Amino acid sequence: MNVHAEKVLAWLATTGAEDWHRSAETWNFDDGTAPLEWIVEQPDCDAATALLIFWRCQPGEWAAMYPNRSACTDPHHGAEYDLAVKIKRHWLAGRYPQKRFRYDPGAEWGVVPGEIDAKGHRDLETPVAMTFPVEGRNVDSRRFGEGLPLRQAPGSN
Repeated sequence: MNVHAEKVLAWLATTGAEDWHRSAETWNFDDGTAPLEWIVEQPDCDAATALLIFWRCQPGEWAAMYPNRSACTDPHHGAEYDLAVKIKRHWLAGRYPQKRFRYDPGAEWGVVPGEIDAKGHRDLETPVAMTFPVEGRNVDSRRFGEGLPLRQAPGSN
């Protein structure tokens, strides 16, 4: 894990669900997935946040490239693959009942509600429920960057 991800993790532990959503929304996947993994494991993680992270893991892309997890040898791809699978399992288990925030995978990724992504893929086939928007309130992330408030983000003075 890099220093930036460690800094974000330390900060996340001092905040709550709304800031977790902002952090996930502005996270750069080039810095790995550790903060996102932490967020989706929190009991108070919102459904919109989990769905945002799931779709940004690009499950359809990994399903098209890799027939199964053992075929995915790239560590970066593997981390996103694993995180998408974890979120899917949590979602199906009812782990994200809170729907306070808004996220629409159709607006961001062109996902058609009710249309299954990665159909037939054992790990990454998307449940129909994960193709619909979560209808909560919008969360303003404009004052965040790289997973942190701008005053703490890399490059801020």
